[in-house]
This record gives sequence, C-alpha cells and structure tokens, in this order.
Amino acid sequence: MADASIRETTVTPDVHGSVVRLHISDIPLGDEHTPAIRILIEAKLPDYEPPLLLSQLQRVAMKIAQDSLTPILQQLAHEIGGSRFDLNPHTKR
Repeated sequence: MADASIRETTVTPDVHGSVVRLHISDIPLGDEHTPAIRILIEAKLPDYEPPLLLSQLQRVAMKIAQDSLTPILQQLAHEIGGSRFDLNPHTKR
C-alpha cells in the first residue's frame, strides 16, 4: 500500500473557532483508481491566537480524530478478546 497523505484541507471559520476538514488518501484527488485508504476528518477547533500554520490546524484535527477513535478501538479489541477469534483477521491465501 502506498503511503497516505493529506490530499485536501478546508478551513472554515466558525462562531467559536473553525471547522477543519481533511481528506487523507494514498492516491491523489481525481485519480480514477480506487484508493486502498481514504479518511475524511471533520473537526471543530477552538479559536486560536494567530498567526497559525496550516500544519498546526491539520495536526489538531487529526489529534481530535485519534482521541475519538482510540476508545472505540479499545472497545472493539475488548469485544474480540472475549470471542474465539484473533484480534486481527487472517488474509486468504
């Protein structure tokens, strides 16, 4: 799988900060191939003191997504751990 990267970032001002939308994929936008991974993140960020780097906003949005996904991943691992299945499925040979 090719390395994924941020392909598009949209920052929209909001009453109390901004909304950051990230499109992350392993292929460029508009490529006719199906990506192996596509992640769309939309995060509401507080109002930060300027100046700001775009990379700072991207990082905060990704951190918010990570913090939201971590407990879900832990819960899924707990559910799988209580079954007869391995945590990671096996690929077909």
